[in-house]
Amino acid sequence: MPWNEILESLNVFTFWQTYAALSAYLTLILLPHVFEEMVPEEHARAHFMVVIIKHAFQAYGTLFLVLSMAPILLGISAEDGWDFAAFSARDPSYLVRFVLTQSALLFGSIILAVLPVVRHMHSLHVAVLSCLGLILVLPVLDAYYPGLGIHRLSLLPEPVYLAGFVLFAAVMVWVGAMTSRRLLEARDAELTAVSVSTIFGLAPFVTYGLWLGIQLDSLLFPVK
Repeated sequence: MPWNEILESLNVFTFWQTYAALSAYLTLILLPHVFEEMVPEEHARAHFMVVIIKHAFQAYGTLFLVLSMAPILLGISAEDGWDFAAFSARDPSYLVRFVLTQSALLFGSIILAVLPVVRHMHSLHVAVLSCLGLILVLPVLDAYYPGLGIHRLSLLPEPVYLAGFVLFAAVMVWVGAMTSRRLLEARDAELTAVSVSTIFGLAPFVTYGLWLGIQLDSLLFPVK
């Protein structure tokens, strides 16, 4: 990963649209946990419904975040995120892809929740699903901006940079998981723990999106 260029690209956090998208995503992630705390423990059927809602909100929130943030992270426009999200949802030619992407994220959320080793690592769930969602919406983004050549982007960096990214993602996921675990043990603050692990889990997603944006910039404005 070209870390210096990625650090220079962190100006995406100067746009209010970035914070609006992140806030909406975090709200969608936290709402099912609020519902879960309101359901009495003896109501097994209600808890089952809350689990389904939790995965659905995770998938929908991830897709909303990706659609809203993709134009910003790729350095295309800070203003087009909401328009692109609306376009992806209502355009008939992309409705099937929209539904398939939503289904893939929902399926991925359920799979991650049942895997023994990672089922409680919410930060890993966030990192995997958000990066997967970004990859899945790139063809739609390419259609929305047909002249940019988004289809020419490489989805994986070179092996050395890939190893660095995997290490960075692993550290962020681990820190998020350990921090949320300590919060739960010390104060039983589930909402705070989920919020913290979500923030750490989004770090790989933002980094990956910025790297794609750097690629796109080099394609549009090659250095001679």
